[in-house]
Amino acid sequence: MYAISWLITLFSSKCILNVVYHIWDYLIRDDDNLTLIYIMVAFLKSKKDLIINTDSTLKQLLMSNLTILNTNEVDDIMKEVSLMKSKTPYSFKLFVDKLELF
Repeated sequence: MYAISWLITLFSSKCILNVVYHIWDYLIRDDDNLTLIYIMVAFLKSKKDLIINTDSTLKQLLMSNLTILNTNEVDDIMKEVSLMKSKTPYSFKLFVDKLELF
């Protein structure tokens, strides 16, 4: 559920404006329909240790309040996005394109 707000608002509901602009800059420059999904996965991956080490009773609260704090964090996430894209088989992209989700 937490990722839905990221998707619908393109991260603007949880991040400060400067960070949102930085994310949007990457989204606008990239012609891949899956970039937003990659960003969400890379963001969660960057918070992996925090998520794993949080008490299960507080995990839902944590997940609803996760945010990208600054543009340096965006740059790190985008490096991970690039790595993930380079490791994703082209056949997967073709498969997703055929689904016409975006």
